[in-house]
Amino acid sequence: MPAIKVKTNTKDFIRKLKKHHGGLAMVGADSVNTAAKLVKSDYNKRLDKFILRNKFTKGAVRIFKSRPQRGADNFRDIKDINAIVGVMKMKGGRDHYLLKQEIGDVKKGFRGTKSKVPIPLSTSRPGNQHRKPIKRALRLTSAPVQELKLGTKKFGSGSDGFSPRQRWAILYKYAGLSAADTSSPGNKYGWDLGKQFIFEGIKKGLGVFQLANKKFKMVRTLKKSSVVIKARHKFEKAVDKLTPQMMETIFKRSASRFLRK
Repeated sequence: MPAIKVKTNTKDFIRKLKKHHGGLAMVGADSVNTAAKLVKSDYNKRLDKFILRNKFTKGAVRIFKSRPQRGADNFRDIKDINAIVGVMKMKGGRDHYLLKQEIGDVKKGFRGTKSKVPIPLSTSRPGNQHRKPIKRALRLTSAPVQELKLGTKKFGSGSDGFSPRQRWAILYKYAGLSAADTSSPGNKYGWDLGKQFIFEGIKKGLGVFQLANKKFKMVRTLKKSSVVIKARHKFEKAVDKLTPQMMETIFKRSASRFLRK
């Protein structure tokens, strides 16, 4: 995460601030904190164009403000005044997904999703709103995807020997949801219908499905083995927009306010 530091040749202001105990440190800290807010604001505006922008996404952008003092009367040297603005890591030490949007990456499928990249659909989000965070019960980190079986035989995709329509009918029948078969014995094979599962639908193909309101809906697609994530450099551009001239202007304004007190 870039550190924002005071770099100014405003010698007149510096000379005056040095006459006040801790003045240079306090103005320096105020300046870099103001600059950090500007970087965060600019980055958030750039994230507004990001398709997955939501409160969770923006909440990842944090500011660690500079403090002018180390102790009660121990002011920092101007070269040690800095503020940090950036995106924090997620729980467990995992990199935030915004890092991949920043520098680019190749997202690959994994064994639990048949080596396919799971792409969330609106149906995985509250109210089918694509800008909302994925429902907690459908997050892959906390809710692993299950693979259905008919006895000892795997069931749900093209390798099970059924046509898409046969597979769909069997799913409803043995889940106890078939309207045509009122004598259905219920969930015969002990599927945990509270969990999401891999299945190949009739029209949308292979994906991750969920039971909701007695209907099975696809919540993720499973089409590609890898997906290229383009580098956007949104954060880098937000930092670069803060020029040395802007930093000097911020410093002068902060110094003027301090000296008028």
